[in-house]
Amino acid sequence: LKSLDGIQKNVGEALAVIVIFLGQIAAGSSVFNLCAFLLACLVVILVRIYGLAGKVKAKTPEAGKTPVIQAIAGKNGATDLKVASISNSSP
Repeated sequence: LKSLDGIQKNVGEALAVIVIFLGQIAAGSSVFNLCAFLLACLVVILVRIYGLAGKVKAKTPEAGKTPVIQAIAGKNGATDLKVASISNSSP
């Protein structure tokens, strides 16, 4: 168990709860409770999705062409923007 991470341990424990729950119903010592069963399944599914999602990696800016924007005076005193040139960006 030392090699498993925390999320996999939680998924295993939640699955064990579902198996024990179904075993008690099969043995006749418990009555099937749909709400409890669905909640246990929901926990397993959500923890599994969380484990599969992984960490979000920051995007690195791509080297390439960068537009240079220039502000010019437009009609009625408004300021318009236009692309003046496109230059190669250098790291």
